[in-house]
Amino acid sequence: MAGLKESVIFEGGSVKAAFHATKDLAIEADEHFRYTVVWVEGDAPFVCIEPWVAKNEALNTKEGLILVKPDKPIVLEVNFYLENKS
Repeated sequence: MAGLKESVIFEGGSVKAAFHATKDLAIEADEHFRYTVVWVEGDAPFVCIEPWVAKNEALNTKEGLILVKPDKPIVLEVNFYLENKS
């Protein structure tokens, strides 16, 4: 991710990330999360991995947004966990 200027968008909300560690990060997201966004800020010693329901410009385009009515709440689920490397 060194030198990355923009975020990277993957289709699908469930992913597994392998780093130089003893465990992998697994993210399981329900079907509402259609994208996984990976980004880093400059040379920071961390990487951000975020499940998203819509792409970055959705607030402008309305494409892919989930519009929730006040009397009809929805529940979205995301699970982050570590698992042993296979």
